[in-house]
Formats: sequence, structure tokens, C-alpha cells
Amino acid sequence: MPINAVVFDYGNVLNEPPLPVQYQPLARLAGINEAEFLDLYWRNRLDYDRGNPVDGPVYWRQLAMAAAKQFSAEQISQLIDLDGRLWVRTRPILIEWVKILKKQGRETAILSNMPPEIAAHLRRTAAWLRLFDHLVFSGEHGFVKPEAALYRICLKGLTAPPGEVLFIDDREDNVEGAREAGMRAVKFESISQLMNDVEPYGRASLEDASRTAASGPAPGGFASSTQELLGA
Repeated sequence: MPINAVVFDYGNVLNEPPLPVQYQPLARLAGINEAEFLDLYWRNRLDYDRGNPVDGPVYWRQLAMAAAKQFSAEQISQLIDLDGRLWVRTRPILIEWVKILKKQGRETAILSNMPPEIAAHLRRTAAWLRLFDHLVFSGEHGFVKPEAALYRICLKGLTAPPGEVLFIDDREDNVEGAREAGMRAVKFESISQLMNDVEPYGRASLEDASRTAASGPAPGGFASSTQELLGA
């Protein structure tokens, strides 16, 4: 059975994760030492990813309370803005691969656990999101991976049936959730590993995308390719 749609996680897959040093401006603004800040930042993050009832102001007030702090409305606004700016760096090879998949007529989508404010920041600032046929950010729907409901929302926005959809995520529980939803799925660890793992789904490789990313985007923003990716 061919692959007619590819669904990508965002954080740690399409997105290059922030470096530890990049959290320092948030920690300084919060008035919390970096190690404690990172622990608090991730402690309730999945609740924030769900978006309801924990939105940005609630998330940052909860973090402040856990640190015996109190943030002003202005501090919270700045923390939300800085947080959004952390998550904008993408992997050029995968973006070029998406362009190739689009040229081949395959559907593309993002299915990501992401707080509503960060999703809104991306929608405002990331023009490359237009490459995707369907965007599913958890904070806009009130569900998180690996909950089945979020996979169903994603599949509903695609014309390809679940068995013709390949899902790529960096977390094993999310990969298993996709398989339970009927999708084929691989766990992302590196570009080289992904090249090997997509091979069973066709003659796919990321070599064309890798070469294009290394040389810069093709005219018109779409990579040229003589090699079929994820063919039958």
C-alpha cells in the first residue's frame, strides 16, 4: 500500500529544539535560577499543551507559584512572547522534503502537542506553514498526543485513509498512538535514521532534500527532485 500522506510532529522533529542557553532570557525575566526554571518549565507542560483550562497566563502563574514568585501581567506577556520565539528554528532538510512531497501530490500535515499561544505565534510568523495541507496543534483542540481524539482530528483533515498515512514523531508513546489509529509510524531520532526507516514505505530517501537544503532553496521555493519519495 502506498504512502499518500506524511504527518510530522513539530517539536524535536520539524523543529530544532532550543539549546539550554536559549532558556536563559526566560529564567532571568522570571527571576529563577536556570536549573530550577527548566524543571518548572517542563513540569506541567503537557497541561499547557492541552490548552484548556491551562492557557498561557494560567501556566505562567502556576510556574510562579511553584517558585514562590509572583509575575505581573507584563512579565507574563513577555514570557509568553519569549517562549514562542524559542520554537521557531526548523530543520531545513525536512522542510525541503515537505516541498518535494507536495510536488509529488502527497498530502502533508503537522500533528503536534503545542500550547495555544505558541501555535498562534507560529501561525503569525512562519510562512512555511502554508506548505502543509492540515495543521493540528493540541492547544487548539483540548486534546494531546497520544490521546486517540487528536489523531482522529488529524486524519479527518486528510483525504488519504489511515493506512496510507505515515506519521513521524520523536516520542515512542506518540508513535504507538498513531499506529493504534491505523497509521504507519516511525520514531524520529536523526535524519540518517529517518532515511533508513522510511525505506520500507517505498524508494524514499531524504538525499534530494539534503542536497537542496545544503545548496539553498530552488526558485519558487520548491525543491526539484528526480527521485520519487515514498513511492508505492
